[in-house]
Amino acid sequence: MSKKGNYSLEKISEKVVANEVTFSVDEIKSEYEKMVAEREDDFEMRITVEEWQVMEETKNGIYLEMEFGIRNKGTILIPAHQIEKSEDGSYEIFIRKNDFYYFVNPEHADKNRYMKGETVASQLSYDNGEMIVRKNPKISSLDQLVREYNYLSAHGVTEGQQFDELLNRFEEELEEVDNLLDKLDQRLGELNKIQSAFLALESSDPQEVKLAIAIMKDLRVDPSTRKAEIDKLVKEATFERQALYQRVESITKDYKLHQDIEKNVEQRKDRETSL
Repeated sequence: MSKKGNYSLEKISEKVVANEVTFSVDEIKSEYEKMVAEREDDFEMRITVEEWQVMEETKNGIYLEMEFGIRNKGTILIPAHQIEKSEDGSYEIFIRKNDFYYFVNPEHADKNRYMKGETVASQLSYDNGEMIVRKNPKISSLDQLVREYNYLSAHGVTEGQQFDELLNRFEEELEEVDNLLDKLDQRLGELNKIQSAFLALESSDPQEVKLAIAIMKDLRVDPSTRKAEIDKLVKEATFERQALYQRVESITKDYKLHQDIEKNVEQRKDRETSL
């Protein structure tokens, strides 16, 4: 486990030595493989794909028709491990924004390209009107720190340099999350203003219409933007903020973890004061 939270057999072994705790090689390897699997299965975006959007379903996954530029239609494969099929026939796909999917144009091979997950999710959302449920990357960072904490605690490592470093990273991450929540609040505030402006545009009062136009210009809203698009962005931002806030709350309600973080903060302050 590195300072950035990256896992490797070497780093896990170093942590074991630093804390003078004895683990078997098989135990270390098993824990390492578990951590890698959890990280690979992580996702950043969830989007519903309707049955009519699926061209073909195979054991390898589902093929979707996509567009890549002007007059360039083709297909991509969403792997089976990134899919959950619902009872109503629709699919939930779980992807990361920097995943790549190979776009195949069956008639013009020279137009084959790689599409990023962010582009795929945006196009699917635009086509069916479903919102993209975004999992803020900070949730993954916090979950990774929780896994490290639980791993060390389960093996009796509750003090020492490595444990202190972990708690310091927890403190830093929670501070960053607080700042991020503030930014999401500001984003939601702007989106709510835009929503109100759209409603005011339909008013019979010329002054309200004039004010609405000024607000949209001030917030740099493209004139071609539809209200439905803003409504969807509000839902997405609300879900993102809610999920992040709930994850932080669940961590701070974990009494022992929170107590360890608070204790580490106090000890660090004492050391700084004594210098």
